[in-house]
Amino acid sequence: METESKEVKNREREKENSRVINLYDKAWTSGNVSLLERCISFPFLAHGHTGTKSISREKYIQSVSQFASKYIVLQFQSEVLFAKGDKIASAYTGELLRKKTQLRVRNFRAINIYKLRKAKIIELWFGRDELAFYQGLGILPSDKQIRSAMKNLD
Repeated sequence: METESKEVKNREREKENSRVINLYDKAWTSGNVSLLERCISFPFLAHGHTGTKSISREKYIQSVSQFASKYIVLQFQSEVLFAKGDKIASAYTGELLRKKTQLRVRNFRAINIYKLRKAKIIELWFGRDELAFYQGLGILPSDKQIRSAMKNLD
């Protein structure tokens, strides 16, 4: 009986955590960063893809706000890769539009790993495909351009 009760509580917690991640995703896709304040705890720690030190809740929300001011999310798909207890890993793919230049970042790919407590994100590890991101912005040459340049080396 006690084991069954524990399983029910775990399922309920996992459902609530899933709702939190959906709200987090909505904040990113809509650009409405005020939604982040409802799903990110205090204290909070984010570990980024750039290899820099971890950042606080306020800095993270500020960085998402800056991102939202520069990009529009055109398409967005998420897939939960793993969900157990208070840990969730999700993969994201989509297409972004840079507002200023109208350049599209096609095939945007990222992964997030969340740690939750009491239906709030307390810690986040995130990473994105930097090569594809900067190729989409035209900052780095495309794969096709690289292959062409390689042929010219022979």
